[in-house]
Amino acid sequence: MNDTDRLYELFKIFLVQQPHTPSHKLVNEAQIALNNFKRMAEEREKHEESMKALSGAGIEALDLTVRAENCLKSENIYTVDQLCQYSERNLLKINGMGRKALNEVKEALAKMGRTLR
Repeated sequence: MNDTDRLYELFKIFLVQQPHTPSHKLVNEAQIALNNFKRMAEEREKHEESMKALSGAGIEALDLTVRAENCLKSENIYTVDQLCQYSERNLLKINGMGRKALNEVKEALAKMGRTLR
């Protein structure tokens, strides 16, 4: 059970123990908000898990242009994790990697929630 589940269970216990609050409507609204909170927390966890899975993925997952992908492969960069170890300055030193390809790489990484070093 993670922290989100524990928090959800504590809120449920609180709501059950407070049936005679001044407004039953308030309790119902709190339960709806709590259910929405749990749903959003579950979606966030799923998103984080998928991002972790993609981090070990090959650079093909970035959907770069052929030129940018070939530049990275020429430097033996084959995974997103390897790519994230490079700085902008180091990438620009790669033969054929220009500012446009660098920006493409940075944008693709940003979509995955990742950055260069």
